[in-house]
Amino acid sequence: CGVLEEGWQPGAAELAMIVVGFLIYLIAPIVNIVLISMSGQTVGKKALGTRMVLESTGQPALFVHGFLLRKFVFQFITGIPFVGGFIGLADILFLFSENAKTLHDRLAGTVVINA
Repeated sequence: CGVLEEGWQPGAAELAMIVVGFLIYLIAPIVNIVLISMSGQTVGKKALGTRMVLESTGQPALFVHGFLLRKFVFQFITGIPFVGGFIGLADILFLFSENAKTLHDRLAGTVVINA
């Protein structure tokens, strides 16, 4: 009785868990992109009471700065074999710098402030 048995078929509970997991996997990033585009906040930033703003103007960092540059482009850069891992590590270490601006904040020209 288990997954390793030959001819095993998932039951309703297993299929429901697979579907729910898949939906969460698809929906969560979309919700975050929409929230960033509207307010400069993700679900996590809303929960913590922070938001991303443009360093130059103080306006909310919306789709281009908040998602495309800060998240998408930076994730592409950190995906470069070998070098990307070092950049990702440096990004985390920059969090402990004097002004706590990470590399992805510097790339996008953003800062995280209390909302």
